[in-house]
Amino acid sequence: MMWRVFCLELRVAFRHGADIAGPLWFFLMVITLFPLSV
Repeated sequence: MMWRVFCLELRVAFRHGADIAGPLWFFLMVITLFPLSV
């Protein structure tokens, strides 16, 4: 599920070009902090 959302966000981000930094940082934070919350 998480991987599907990640791929979808990447596709949307690549479509917008310069807006890739926002979602990329967001998912980097989520992937880093998710194991700590479990």
